[in-house]
Amino acid sequence: NDDVLIPVNGTITRNAPVTVKSLSITAGGAALIVTGDLTVSELITWEAGQIRGSGNTIANGGVLFQGSLTKTLKDRSLTLNAKSTWTDGMIILPQNLALTVSAGVTFEIMGNDILRPEVGNSGTLVNHGDILKSAGTKSTFEVVNFTNNGVVTVNAGTLEFRGCDSDGDFSISSPGILQLYQN
Repeated sequence: NDDVLIPVNGTITRNAPVTVKSLSITAGGAALIVTGDLTVSELITWEAGQIRGSGNTIANGGVLFQGSLTKTLKDRSLTLNAKSTWTDGMIILPQNLALTVSAGVTFEIMGNDILRPEVGNSGTLVNHGDILKSAGTKSTFEVVNFTNNGVVTVNAGTLEFRGCDSDGDFSISSPGILQLYQN
């Protein structure tokens, strides 16, 4: 149950499931490679770099996606089990694996960037909680398969789903704008 900080251009590899207290990936070129589940008890601070390898990343303390650099999830799913915030930087999802917002969890979007799949139209976003656009001008989920079993709330700016084909509850308050484009 350690705190893990991955340095600039550093790589940490673990060929077994691992549980850590907290995780910070704050430098370009940084990579965490795990075979098996990666469980993080407290907050993941993700500013740049990659989390890759087979398995699921379980964010029991949530994730803070911040910083202008790209954050890449490769060959892994990511489950948000606590409030998570996306303030800045592109997020790239793995092919045919999901970013899941668990029931009772808020994924708050405060910036102006894109969440997109690594390849083609194969990224998946599953919402069982609340996706909340609370600040910023425009955020886009680009060509992402979206399953909405929760609520999407837009209170500010524009939240755009490109390649969306989903049901579920959507709540828009002025000056918020929701744009949905089907596959």
